[in-house]
Amino acid sequence: MLGQLIYSMDLIMVRNILQDDEMVATYKVGSLIITQLMILPSIIQKTLFVELAKMEKNKHLLLNYVYSYLKIAGPITITIALFLYVFSDTLILAMYGDEYKVSSQILRICILSMIMSFLSLKPFSGLLMALGKSNWNVLNASFTAIINYVLNVIYIEQYGIVGAAYATVISFSVSGVLSILLFTIYIKKYCS
Repeated sequence: MLGQLIYSMDLIMVRNILQDDEMVATYKVGSLIITQLMILPSIIQKTLFVELAKMEKNKHLLLNYVYSYLKIAGPITITIALFLYVFSDTLILAMYGDEYKVSSQILRICILSMIMSFLSLKPFSGLLMALGKSNWNVLNASFTAIINYVLNVIYIEQYGIVGAAYATVISFSVSGVLSILLFTIYIKKYCS
């Protein structure tokens, strides 16, 4: 959900700052594949939600889950990222036509957001939710939205839609690191 919010914020800010509907469409096309893929880790989290909640106080089981998730999701994420990076021009041209070929640059930048989301933000925020700490996720999401807003104001003005893409990468990176830190705090405070 955070990913959808951030990319929607990007579109609104690109429109308001650049006043150029073509740039809005170009950014939307470049980020669309990534926003659609962001649902994959959420499906895993929702499927395992009850089992994860049962691990609430067991440090060993929680850390084993994280290790197992990253062991599987890491190679899959890197494979998807490499595929998208290598074939970004071809995908954009095949799906949207020559008029959106600039969108492939946005796609390549947004791949970094996907990697951060798949390997840090999604698994750790999903764990926090299952462990009854969704309020921590709300704080993280709020902080991330503020960071994204501020970075968009600065970067879109200077770098256009490329700036919006980099603002999103930075925002997802900060949110991913915060999710890991919050999970670490949870483990130290609540688990034996």
